[in-house]
Order: sequence, then structure tokens, then C-alpha cells
Amino acid sequence: MLSRLQFSAVADDGTSYGFDLDESPKACDVQDLETEDGRAGIDNRLGELLAVLPAAAVDVLPGIVQTSIDSGQLSMLIEAVGVQDFTTPQDTFLVLRMGKGAVLSGADGHILASQTFGLDPDPILGVADVASVDDGQLSAGPFEFEIRLTYLGNKIQFRLFRGIVQFTHDPVEDTISGTLGGIVPLDDVMELANMLGGDDADVRDILLQLLPEFVDAQTVPDGPCDGLSSAITFEGVRAFVFQD
Repeated sequence: MLSRLQFSAVADDGTSYGFDLDESPKACDVQDLETEDGRAGIDNRLGELLAVLPAAAVDVLPGIVQTSIDSGQLSMLIEAVGVQDFTTPQDTFLVLRMGKGAVLSGADGHILASQTFGLDPDPILGVADVASVDDGQLSAGPFEFEIRLTYLGNKIQFRLFRGIVQFTHDPVEDTISGTLGGIVPLDDVMELANMLGGDDADVRDILLQLLPEFVDAQTVPDGPCDGLSSAITFEGVRAFVFQD
């Protein structure tokens, strides 16, 4: 189960986590980024937007995501089918499911491992038919998946196209950590922005003005420029699924 999800902002030096999602150095007339260790071709336009927003605006999206996780409204379960040993090279496939049930946290606020969850009535968030394990790391994609949130009683769906997942397994702590990448349709981000109001009304107005200017990607190859590339870091703990 994913215990933390964080949309990654571009660092002050212009570097970023993420992946080459479009195999183009300058799709939609937007120059790609680099990782801290010099890997080129990184697509994370949403991270560039987060890097220039006021602090109050930057906190909105991470706050919504983490609150959904901690409250059990975003129980995202990742299964590497058939994988028992992450040190043995092997091919596999990845299934992302939506769980349901109360979430227990420790005194430190971290989600406890080895909890058992049910499944959402519509559980499948995505399936990566191509995935492999090598030297403790799993890589999967490209594939389409989604993240479902609940905000102020409203259900929100972030679709991620041309998605890639990479994570490392820590055998001592029995945890995973890694990065999700994908192209989020502009419409999905605008939908969330439009829901903001009250104390967040100023944030809403800033986002609605800036978001169209940060489009950098095509959700469908050779299609219109209609999405924002993104990089999402995550952590996860072992969980079990109860199925009727």
C-alpha cells in the first residue's frame, strides 16, 4: 500500500525527478529537464509549475493527496504479480488497485504495515503488462493508470497517460520507495482547481490562469498538446487484501 504520494516540484537548480515520457527533447515547444546526476530528457512540467507558485498554493495539492491517504480515501495498492524475491531478475506485470477500509497509523503518524484492506467496487486503477525486476528495483510501463482522490466530498480522478513506475524494495524494512511518472490531462487538473474556494480562492484563480500555459505533452502520441507531464515520488508498506 502506498503510504505517501508527493507531486515533485523542480529543485531550485532546475533539476527534477522523473522520466522521459515522450522521447522528445522539446515536445510542445517546452525544453526537457535533467536529473541531479545529469540524466537528460526528464518531463515534469507540473513540477515546474509547483516551483513557481506561492507557498500557500504549493501546499494545496500535496495536502489533498496525503489527507486522502491518511483517511483511507486513497488506498492505492500495488501488486508485482508473482514476485517474492526482488533480488532475482525476472519479468512480471504490475496491477494497481483501489482498496477500501480504515487506515491505522502509529504514534509517529506513519501508516502501519501489514494491514488488511478490502477492495473498492471498481478496484482497477491500471495494469502494466510490461514490468521487470532486477537487483532490488522494479520498472514498469509505459501504461495508463489513475489516482482517485476525495476532496470536500467530491471524487476527483487524475488520469496518467504514458505512465512509468520505478521503485526499490528495502528488504530490511520491507518497504518500497520510488517514482511514478505520467502525463496528466489539463482537464483533470483544471477540474481540481475549479473546486477550490473559500480560503483557497486566491490559489484557484492563480492556478486557472497559469495551468494552460504549462501544457507540455500529448496524452496520445501525435495528438494535440493537452497535458502536463508529472513526476510523483512515493513510499509504500506491505499490505494484504481481503477478497469476498
